[in-house]
Amino acid sequence: MDLDFDPRKNVSTLDRVYTPFNVPKNLHHMKYELLYKPFKKTEIPKIPSLVESEKTVSFKYKESTITFSRDYLSEIELVTTINEIYFKNEYAKFNVKDRVIIDIGAFDGDTAILFTLNGAARVYGYEMTTELAKLASQNVRLNNFDSKITIKQSEVSNLDSIINEIQPSNPNTEFSLKMDCEGAEYNILLKCSDNSLLALNQVIMEYHYGYINLVERFKKLGFKVQVSHPHKAMRGKGFEGILYAWR
Repeated sequence: MDLDFDPRKNVSTLDRVYTPFNVPKNLHHMKYELLYKPFKKTEIPKIPSLVESEKTVSFKYKESTITFSRDYLSEIELVTTINEIYFKNEYAKFNVKDRVIIDIGAFDGDTAILFTLNGAARVYGYEMTTELAKLASQNVRLNNFDSKITIKQSEVSNLDSIINEIQPSNPNTEFSLKMDCEGAEYNILLKCSDNSLLALNQVIMEYHYGYINLVERFKKLGFKVQVSHPHKAMRGKGFEGILYAWR
């Protein structure tokens, strides 16, 4: 498959309003302020059950007490991600009950632990950054989920390699995929085989350079797709949004 990964050719009409590239002004006529969600400086959110110590933070989620290490991440980044993932229900539509989850962009293990608490049978987490992969493994151990969560330090470049790796241990299994990998999603999903995508029953992911090619690929394989409007990225430059695909 010959693919062009120029972000300017992968943006939607919504994205074109914001993309920091030189694109013709007549591509979109909707009011900028109707679409643009301004980014406000983040303050540390208040989590009522949060207990902080020198080395960890703990909080209540449902009937469980969850503990995260304070290593590597700043306080604002740690507490903000906990609030978004556990209390703002960012993954509410992602059905993980009794399913095997692939978590690409495992960060500090926060989503892998969330999915396990919500009934996932198994989670395979992949994190490119060495320090974060170590932190994710540490958090998995702190919460006694070693038997259900595997964290691997890996720069994933193609979904095929992951499916080939885990499928022998999970025969006749449809996997669910979560991705948050800061732009690497295009290579991972657009260059993989149809069989690898058809091994998935649902996908929830952040997109960073538009979603046209991604939606087209999923729909051709029989997935239904929902896409959120893009908003300004919390980290780095550009814009991001959520894509949810299922079948």
